[in-house]
Amino acid sequence: MSWNVQCKPNVTSAAAVSDAEKQDYNLNSHHDALANYVHAKGGKRVIRRILIANNGMAAAKAILSMRKWAFLELGDEKALQFVAMATPEDLAANAEYIRQADEFVEVPGGSNANNYANVQLIVDLALKEKVDAVWPGWGHASENPKLPEGLRKLGIQFIGPTAPVMSVLGDKIAANILAQTANVPSIPWSGDGLKADLTPEGTIPEEIFQKAMVNTVDEALEAAARIGYPVMLKASEGGGGKGIRKSTNEQELRSNFEQVKNEVPGSPMFMMQLCSQARHLEVQIVGDEYGHAVALNGRDCTTQRRFQKIFEEGPPVIAPPEVFREMERAAQRLTQNIGYIGAGTVEYLFNASTGNYFFLELNPRLQVEHPVTEGLTGVNLPATQLQVAMGISLSRMPEIRKLYGKTVEAFDDIDFMKEEYVLPKKHVIAARITAENPDEGFKPTSGTIDRVNFQSSPNVWGYFSVGANGGIHEYADSQFGHLFASGNDRDEARKALMLALKDLEVRGEIRTAIEYLNQLLETEEFRDNTIDTAWLDGLIAAKGLAVGQDPQLVVAAAVLFRSHVYWKDVEASFEQALQRGQISVSSLKTQFEMEIVYQDIKYLFNVTRSGPDAFRLKLGTNVVDAKVREQSDGTLLTIFGGSSHRISGMEEPLGLRMVLDGTTCLVPIQFDPSECRSDVTGKIVRYLQPEGSMVEKGKPYAEVEAMKMVMPLVAPETGKISYNKPPGSIIDAGELLAELELANPSKAKKIIPFTGRFYPVGEGVDDQKLSSSWDTLAAFKRSLEDVKLILDGYTWDGESAVQRLLATLCDPALFPLSAKDACAAAGNKVPAWIVSRLESLSASSGEDLLLLSKEVAALNLPALEPIRILCENYSQGLWGNAVNILTDIFERYLVVEEQFAGKSFDAAVKALVKANPDSLNTVTSTVVAHLHIEDRNNLMLSILRQLPTLPQRCAGGMQSYGPIGWADDHAKLSSGMVSALERLAKLRGKEYGEVALRASNTLLEKRLPPIDVRLAELRDFLVGKKALKRKWGSAPKGDLQALVESPTLAVDLLPSLFEDDNVVVHRAALEVYVKRVYRAHNMLALDTIEQDGDYPMLVKWSFRFRDTPIDISPVRYGMLAVLKDLHDLKDRMPKVLEAYRRSLEVHCPDDMDLSTWVDPVNVLHIAMNSEDNNTDIALQVAELLHPYKNELVRLGVKFVNTLAYKKLQLPRYNTFTMARDYEEDPLYRGSRPTVAHLLELSRLKNYDLERIATVNRDLHIYVGQGKLEEDGGRRNLRPFHLLLRRISHSRDIAKGGLERILAKAIDALQLAMLDPRAQQTSSTRLYLNVLPELKDKDFEARCV
Repeated sequence: MSWNVQCKPNVTSAAAVSDAEKQDYNLNSHHDALANYVHAKGGKRVIRRILIANNGMAAAKAILSMRKWAFLELGDEKALQFVAMATPEDLAANAEYIRQADEFVEVPGGSNANNYANVQLIVDLALKEKVDAVWPGWGHASENPKLPEGLRKLGIQFIGPTAPVMSVLGDKIAANILAQTANVPSIPWSGDGLKADLTPEGTIPEEIFQKAMVNTVDEALEAAARIGYPVMLKASEGGGGKGIRKSTNEQELRSNFEQVKNEVPGSPMFMMQLCSQARHLEVQIVGDEYGHAVALNGRDCTTQRRFQKIFEEGPPVIAPPEVFREMERAAQRLTQNIGYIGAGTVEYLFNASTGNYFFLELNPRLQVEHPVTEGLTGVNLPATQLQVAMGISLSRMPEIRKLYGKTVEAFDDIDFMKEEYVLPKKHVIAARITAENPDEGFKPTSGTIDRVNFQSSPNVWGYFSVGANGGIHEYADSQFGHLFASGNDRDEARKALMLALKDLEVRGEIRTAIEYLNQLLETEEFRDNTIDTAWLDGLIAAKGLAVGQDPQLVVAAAVLFRSHVYWKDVEASFEQALQRGQISVSSLKTQFEMEIVYQDIKYLFNVTRSGPDAFRLKLGTNVVDAKVREQSDGTLLTIFGGSSHRISGMEEPLGLRMVLDGTTCLVPIQFDPSECRSDVTGKIVRYLQPEGSMVEKGKPYAEVEAMKMVMPLVAPETGKISYNKPPGSIIDAGELLAELELANPSKAKKIIPFTGRFYPVGEGVDDQKLSSSWDTLAAFKRSLEDVKLILDGYTWDGESAVQRLLATLCDPALFPLSAKDACAAAGNKVPAWIVSRLESLSASSGEDLLLLSKEVAALNLPALEPIRILCENYSQGLWGNAVNILTDIFERYLVVEEQFAGKSFDAAVKALVKANPDSLNTVTSTVVAHLHIEDRNNLMLSILRQLPTLPQRCAGGMQSYGPIGWADDHAKLSSGMVSALERLAKLRGKEYGEVALRASNTLLEKRLPPIDVRLAELRDFLVGKKALKRKWGSAPKGDLQALVESPTLAVDLLPSLFEDDNVVVHRAALEVYVKRVYRAHNMLALDTIEQDGDYPMLVKWSFRFRDTPIDISPVRYGMLAVLKDLHDLKDRMPKVLEAYRRSLEVHCPDDMDLSTWVDPVNVLHIAMNSEDNNTDIALQVAELLHPYKNELVRLGVKFVNTLAYKKLQLPRYNTFTMARDYEEDPLYRGSRPTVAHLLELSRLKNYDLERIATVNRDLHIYVGQGKLEEDGGRRNLRPFHLLLRRISHSRDIAKGGLERILAKAIDALQLAMLDPRAQQTSSTRLYLNVLPELKDKDFEARCV
């Protein structure tokens, strides 16, 4: 790195330079802002260039704070230059402080004895880098008096206390002796009663010091016996939770002695009685070289785990203000008496019940929790350390003067022992963010950190020693972050910290205790502030704070995470192979098995990739559908069971470690009880059991060092141990250290398979129930998406998806919902008039919708394009929209299969690679889709099979007016669909045979002349201009009988000619229509009467049932009236009934009354040739007939049949029966008159019937279930049946026609079985009525 300001070194050799000389030199340049500041404040030396002899949190905070001070005070954050030390491990971990520094010097790696704790290395670097001062931070060499002494000899400033003072106070043994000498209360310890005066060198006499130490296990045991258990064994040079162990008995003390000895090698050790129910309070002190000492309030650090602080807060509200002021004064006196210079901390144990406090130790350094004090006092402590080192008096520092309410620019002294500072109404709570595993006793972890996501807020801030793509190495301190929350009171600060912890996200190989911290903050004891130093360890030991998720939720998250990673790897591997010219598709399977073992239960899933971002999990009979979307930061956002979850994970040697909704979970690899593996990365210190000895389950067998901590490893089972690694070996997490010969294998922990119900989102949550409330639009979108997914190669139930899609396409509610959706998507860009118009239209508003689409297009607004397309699609009604949707589906199929048809697989793939060299993912998705050709073909065949019935379903199906002839123009295909069908028919290859054939047949069925051409042809037949051609020969011109008999007669076109201008045409059309409808009966007479005044055109006829003996078959009379619409019917109904009465009176004997003579067997037909497509026509006709019911009964009218239509449109048939009091009979809806009789539907009266769409009006299929018995029998015990009933007009029954009729009936049944209602039937029953050929004698009655 480089810098702009030239810094001339203070020393040119190893010879010492006096402070006076340095002061003269450094204060020489008054144009320098830093030099001016030091001069103005009465300082002695300018410190410009600083060596940071630390790493991690300490280094990051020092640079951050001192740069901030330089900018705020001097206006130049670059007034100070920082040189950092960096080990290879810190460089590899992308440590934040290295980025912050101006320069860094690489130093040896490994343990801190090689670098940050190596005094000689630091001194040499300080000289080599020509720095003015060294900042030691905390830990490492910060409390080694050799460092300030070595720097003093070189004339380099040490930012901290002098060597003698550090020696006496930094040593916890010496500090306690000094406290006793000053009559400060202390707790029982190994140096009870010892007092001493300092030597001229500023140290405790050696003989007194030795008396306070415990050098051997035996001495430790002797001291513990005198003090009384429980005891604390401490390394005098330890700190930060290292070199301190609690022992409750002799066995623990023996083991802990070795651990403390190894954690802080060479440090003197001493012992103290564990003070129960104590609070850990501390006072922040700063002393200057003029003998002043200021107490900057303090902190409550009671929340500790293994004597390592977890939360720090201030002010310490547990202590009464007057008591805490006494503690501050005592700390000031102690530091002043020994001439302490710099920042330090005096720690006390406080008994809240008695108000007593005891001296614990004095830390001659800054502590990691010092920002709590900064937040309370506004004093920047690293900057204060720097100013003290530059020889500035505490009384002249602006921030301290401000704290004491003094004028910042003044120079008057402050008597810190007498004057009081005033704190703002504020409370600060800090949380340490550490790389520790709370599930394994908070063992330190190391590894990479991919992401640290934290956002500061007005009341929460934090800093971290690592950033994105950083890491924590095995030689680093486990703490890598610190959060500080403030509030008006303690509870407000607590809540702010909880919110910040919830939002904090750390992703990488390390473990953190973030979620554990949040749960601690929520405990009643912490809220009420009733904790003590043993509280957290007791909570952990009792497992009183469980951090975790529901096991089934963890399992579901794990299988989704692994499935997502698996498929990413499969795709990447396939694309890499393509780049090498290799084609292997064996791995591209969207179905695979996934095994998860969690909490001793094995879950074996069958996983299906059901979409590009979806998986279906099957576990036995349990099914879970999940969406999985990878975020930009690699986190998976999953949705299943109606809930969303965030998952990040990493595979480790011990298993999959996930962060699930902020909670860390470990899904281990399958457990082998005979293996002893390390769960940390570090070094084997020693084995606790001899090779080949018997170890007990749960007992320690080894000690390992990780992150400067020594910790035991316990045996998973009881057995004879054999070691695989020697002591001193460097080990990784998951590495096999030893193996066990199990003492009793049958008692070892076993893994059992999962059985039962799998509810990863909680009992009672059912995806099906969640989806049942969807509206038509949501169901349409979902079913269309499913169809597309199948075509893209994903596994779904294709038949079900097609059924749901077609059902929604036929639902009239789809249009208004789609219109609202399109308007909502466009937002406020949609003009109000468009919204209003759409609300007034429906799917049947063809011409109006087409007009609206053109008007929208004229606006030329891209945001309105979906609305234009919607209107254009629906301009041809529901069927037109369905055609467009299905055309898109056909195109989706073709865009893949046209790449493979007629080619070898390898050749097709190579062509795809050549066409997409920069987009191999396109090749992969195309290949995956083609590999599922069977599923794709089945879906296409399902749609093609159902096309013939889809038009009538779009027109309302059986709930409206029956089938639409597939072959005519009422089921018109768009040019796009015709093109798609033609391309489907041209596909070559054995896998496409059935699809191509079905598409070809579909086109053949549609190749009929346009409807206007066929209508003209029908007119020619009726007037005798053209002969009817039949398979068995042409009929003579004008042979109406042949037309009546013709199987190909377009019966539904005849009503369009009922009022043709040509009298011959309309009379012949009426005659052929009536005779065709009554073809199965004996027609006795027929007469057509032209319109006369108020009387409409009428057709009158009489007939008998052919299948009934003539002596018992009454003559039946019928009449058809041709009207315009419902209004015309309402006006002329009296005239119609009058004409009907007159026609009956002609036949009634003179000596009989008409009502007595007539039988209730007659029929009245009403044709309305200008009636709109009115879905309420049945209700309106019934209402219109109501006043005439008595008259209809007197006339013997058993059936009133209506047919409503417009020219060239399909008639809609309704039947109103005397039996229903002239209300409509839904069973007859959509059927021409007499069809119900010919099909013998009366035989089905014992069934509840639902009609299924069929391809023509002469073939009916019903799903029937037996009705309830009169005695209230249980209906659900009665099976469902599929009932087919067919009329045939064929004349070649004996010549193969019957086989053809049966084949078509079977085809219709297969098509009907696609309907979900038909899938519950237990049997199928067929009824065929083949109408006989009519003879000439049956047509003797002709109209004149």
